[in-house]
Amino acid sequence: MHNGYFHNFFTIECYASVFEKTKDKWMKDIVKLAFTVLLGISEFSVVASANSKKGYNVFLQKLQESCSKSGINSGLKFTFKHTQDEWETIKQAGKFGEEIVRLCPKLTGKLKLTYDNELYELYEFSYEYASDSGNIPNF
Repeated sequence: MHNGYFHNFFTIECYASVFEKTKDKWMKDIVKLAFTVLLGISEFSVVASANSKKGYNVFLQKLQESCSKSGINSGLKFTFKHTQDEWETIKQAGKFGEEIVRLCPKLTGKLKLTYDNELYELYEFSYEYASDSGNIPNF
């Protein structure tokens, strides 16, 4: 009878130590996962603001001179022409380039943007600082 008690006690102690090791491993895994998620979120926000800033630079370099002749003399006036939903609808319809020319008619024939790079960055800028966004660029 004494041997059975010792055996049961020893088995319980072994399970307890395995549980403690498992608990520590789980905690480490949860902390790693939380850190990875936070890092991913912070990277995403940096990328989004970088595209907006690049879009602002595209506006300054390629659109500002022609758009100012149409009364749009700043990037903010350009982005404020639509809400975020309107900018998104225009992009999804594939009419973003046409909308740029509509807002800045003096631009016709002078616009040389690549869709994958500059046009996308200009869209990101327009969407980020649309009239209903509440965002104001600090660059």
